[in-house]
Amino acid sequence: MRPRRPNSDPTKAGKIPPELIKMVAEEVKEQYKAFLEDKTLIIDGLMYVDEVYLSIGFREKDALRQVNFEASVDFDTESMKALDQIHLAIDAIDSMMAEYVATEGDIELPFDWRAFDYGGVTVFLRHNTENSEIEKLTEEFLKQHPEAVEDQEENSEPETPLH
Repeated sequence: MRPRRPNSDPTKAGKIPPELIKMVAEEVKEQYKAFLEDKTLIIDGLMYVDEVYLSIGFREKDALRQVNFEASVDFDTESMKALDQIHLAIDAIDSMMAEYVATEGDIELPFDWRAFDYGGVTVFLRHNTENSEIEKLTEEFLKQHPEAVEDQEENSEPETPLH
C-alpha cells in the first residue's frame, strides 16, 4: 500500500477500523457475488494525517496476480467527517470496479493517480496488480534480515547509461 501523497508517513497512519472493513467486505461480496465466486477478496485502508486511502482488490485462487482498485481522498475534517470520506472512497472504487466487472476486465484503468470529481469532492483513483500477501511477506523478511538490503546495495554496480 503506497499512499498518493508523498508526505503521508505509513508509520504514522491509522488503520481503517476492522468493523468498517468487515462491513465493506460484506457489501462487496453481496454486490459482486457471481464475479467473486472463485476469487479471494482483499480490502485494506489507512488514515493518514492528510489522506484517507482505501484499496479493494481480488485474486483468483492459486494466482499471483492481484487486481487492486485504490482510492485516495484528502483528509479534511472541516469539510467532511472522516467516515463520509471513507464512504466516498468506497463509492468511487465501486464505480471503477463495476465498470471492470461489466467489461470482464477489458478496460483501461489508470496506473497513476487520476483525479475525479464526486459531488464537488476530488477523489483520486488508480489500480495496480501488486499481490499484497507477497508484499507483506517481503516486508517481514526484510525487517528480520536487514543485511539482505545492505548486501544488495553493496553488490550492485552503478548503471552506465547507454549511448
